[in-house]
Amino acid sequence: MSGSGRWPSTAPPRAGFTECTSPPSPTSTPSTHSIARRLAVDSTATMHDQTVLVVVVVVVVVVVICFVTGIRNCCSCFSEVVAGIMKYKPDVIISVHPLMQHIPLWVLKWQSLQPKVPFFTVITDLNTCHPTWFHHGVTRCYCPSAEVAKRALTRGLDPSQIRVYGLPIRPSFCRAVLDKDELRKELGLHPELPAVLLMGGGEGMGPVEETAKALGHELYDHRRRRPAGQVVVICGRNQALRSTLLSLPWKVPVKVMGFEKQMEKWMGSCDCIITKAGPGTIAEALIRGLPIILNDFIPGQEVGNVPYVVDNGAGMFCQDPREAARQVARWFTTETDELTRYSGNALKLAQPEAVFDIVRDIHKLQPQPAALTRIPYSLTSPFSYHI
Repeated sequence: MSGSGRWPSTAPPRAGFTECTSPPSPTSTPSTHSIARRLAVDSTATMHDQTVLVVVVVVVVVVVICFVTGIRNCCSCFSEVVAGIMKYKPDVIISVHPLMQHIPLWVLKWQSLQPKVPFFTVITDLNTCHPTWFHHGVTRCYCPSAEVAKRALTRGLDPSQIRVYGLPIRPSFCRAVLDKDELRKELGLHPELPAVLLMGGGEGMGPVEETAKALGHELYDHRRRRPAGQVVVICGRNQALRSTLLSLPWKVPVKVMGFEKQMEKWMGSCDCIITKAGPGTIAEALIRGLPIILNDFIPGQEVGNVPYVVDNGAGMFCQDPREAARQVARWFTTETDELTRYSGNALKLAQPEAVFDIVRDIHKLQPQPAALTRIPYSLTSPFSYHI
């Protein structure tokens, strides 16, 4: 060791010591202080081991509780599916939920009702799909996009089971013949100013308030002292949001609405839309040819909807309310050609006949009514499990 008390620079420190720590002498006698310190360390290690043991026990208990609860929920769901099949005696079964493939199909197989009762899955996610959407026992799996169809093939479905018809939207929306001028007159909008539709889903989620304020600022032409556009805000069930927006002063025309059931009219009266990446709203906007600015998404099922819109040239993704508002202002003033291009791409991506194509295909495959006499009456009442 060098005179400075450091290990020589040519030799690395031994394990258990830092570069600035001198190693103890092997012939030295342990002092009372060192013994006390060692006991303290041993005590700390023991307490740490006990803490780890308690944490492990708690985790095991939680896992057991979740497992038991899951079994009970599964049993309850199973009994309700059996009771539903017995009550309604369906000629076909159509699932529109990712958790409603495996249990109903197992019940049909258990009762030897496959393929007497055809089972159809209608996937309602545009891109990112949970694996439970896919089951090889379905008669048909209706996919809203080619991306979802590829996922179905990866999960083991046969190409003959897969159809790509688009995301089904209610018929009143798909086939509505709308005139923008008439709609604006009916809805009380300015007849000439371009309009942006701002939404946050049925619950008014996301940065709706911040985006509305930014639009109010960016759509006002300060040099000419006049508005360059107008705003329609759909707040859904968020009454607090609606009250806040109604109380604000605006320099541009702003229409603040609550929960609306005639979205085909509001979309038909506007020129673009800002919304979170919900699949239904996206499909509706595409049918109306609205360029889309996606400002939010629910992690998981909605994250794949963003590249679906952006990569197909139907819109863009922007989480900054101010930048989204600036983009709308550019579309309404200096970049109208880009707005038209996005609108055309949206119409190309739209599939307004999806719901009709799906129904026609199901009708074509519908068999004669199936007999359900094999299901015992006792299965129509709730199961009792003692776990």
